[in-house]
Amino acid sequence: MSPGEVRSLADRVVARGEGVCREEALAFRDAPLADLLEGASRIREAFSGRTLQLCAIVPFASGACGEDCAFCAQSARWNTRCVPRRMEDEEVLAAARRARSGGARFFSLVVSGRVPEEGLFRRMVALIRRLREETDLHLCASPGLVDEAQARELAEAGLRRFHGNLETGPGFFPRVCTTHRFEDKLRTLAAARSAGLEVCSGGLLGMGEGWEDRVDLALAVREAGAVSVPLNVLVPIHGTPLESRPSLEPGEFLRVASVFRFVLPRARIRFAGGRARVGSDQEAALLGPVDGVLAGDYLTTPGPGWEQDRQLFARLGREVG
Repeated sequence: MSPGEVRSLADRVVARGEGVCREEALAFRDAPLADLLEGASRIREAFSGRTLQLCAIVPFASGACGEDCAFCAQSARWNTRCVPRRMEDEEVLAAARRARSGGARFFSLVVSGRVPEEGLFRRMVALIRRLREETDLHLCASPGLVDEAQARELAEAGLRRFHGNLETGPGFFPRVCTTHRFEDKLRTLAAARSAGLEVCSGGLLGMGEGWEDRVDLALAVREAGAVSVPLNVLVPIHGTPLESRPSLEPGEFLRVASVFRFVLPRARIRFAGGRARVGSDQEAALLGPVDGVLAGDYLTTPGPGWEQDRQLFARLGREVG
């Protein structure tokens, strides 16, 4: 794809507010990266300006997961020495207040496993209700493959957004996980939308997926109605099947994030886990397609820290809002 064709597509996306089609997205693989970044930046400026939206997560219930996701330290099938743990309510509330003071607007409770057991689900509902009463955070949760009735109960408690990553395109997904299907995830996201919740869904880059898999992921999260799209970069965990995966090539994350911006012009494209794995490309991403960041610590790996992020955003001239 030529620079002129990239500019033309960016003009069209800005004018119409509609993302590119699969054929166009696939063609971005060979587009000049500088032009792709410039187009993605223009689209981002058109729909979210220079505002950078921060979110934070906590591992409300972690470890001892029975699923076999090949990248995950929390799977009980891999020898990662991940110790199962459940956070106390006061710990979660303290983390929420720290996140708010750091500039986060969204705060998410994450539960490992396919579906939460009844007692844990009841705790989550009660805690969401308490967070709604005691903070002004927009609340999000990643409770697993819940049904519409459960999603509706979470919404009634005060949940605003449901998170469930599709992880990769449907063609590559069976090579990443065999204990549940891509369609199970789509069904859960549809149930969340039916319950009145916003959808946050993205994926993980660097697992060995191809360019078509990445494009198909972007199209799938668009079809699922995602308004927030976290892009994670694999941090290989010792003991998992993906422990020896190499890092992304320089510029690779920038190309993928830019294509997601062309596909999903109005969504928040969030740089989530693995930011340190892309080195200086992080700054280019924040000046280009990205308009959201997962700040603070991640689920099983530490983040860069609130103060370090604040300094980075200020240096780049990005407003946190």
